[in-house]
Amino acid sequence: MNEKPQKRLVGLIEYLETVGEKALGYACGGTLASVSIVLLLWSVFGIIVGAIHIYSRNLEYAIFYWAGSAVVAGMGMVARWFAKALFKEAKKIAPVVLRTKAAQNQLSDAESLVRASDLPPSHQQAELLRAAQPGQEMPPEELLRATQGNKPYE
Repeated sequence: MNEKPQKRLVGLIEYLETVGEKALGYACGGTLASVSIVLLLWSVFGIIVGAIHIYSRNLEYAIFYWAGSAVVAGMGMVARWFAKALFKEAKKIAPVVLRTKAAQNQLSDAESLVRASDLPPSHQQAELLRAAQPGQEMPPEELLRATQGNKPYE
């Protein structure tokens, strides 16, 4: 079962934070993966150079290159492990969609607030906004208002 997770509608700030966090995880993971490849290639080069020194009977240089190759290979494996962990963490971040007028149609009834349109305009102001789902009554303090205190929003 490979179901895609449902995308959440979010505001601009949360959208930028989520997308930025995901991009940062993938960018750092990609950088560390590249570093690990370079380190592992260097360790292979050190092994080859050590083998050449064995052939020319320079045992000290061969041991030096092989020990260095082991250290560099270890660093490469650690970098690879961190890159894999960063990719997994970035993949876990839930997908989001920026809340726009086009995306508002994707909201469920429970997440929507509406004003009765069948009332005359003078009565609409008194009604405030209410939950679209019937039977879900909220106190007026929790509903979205056209004014805050005595001052209208600007």
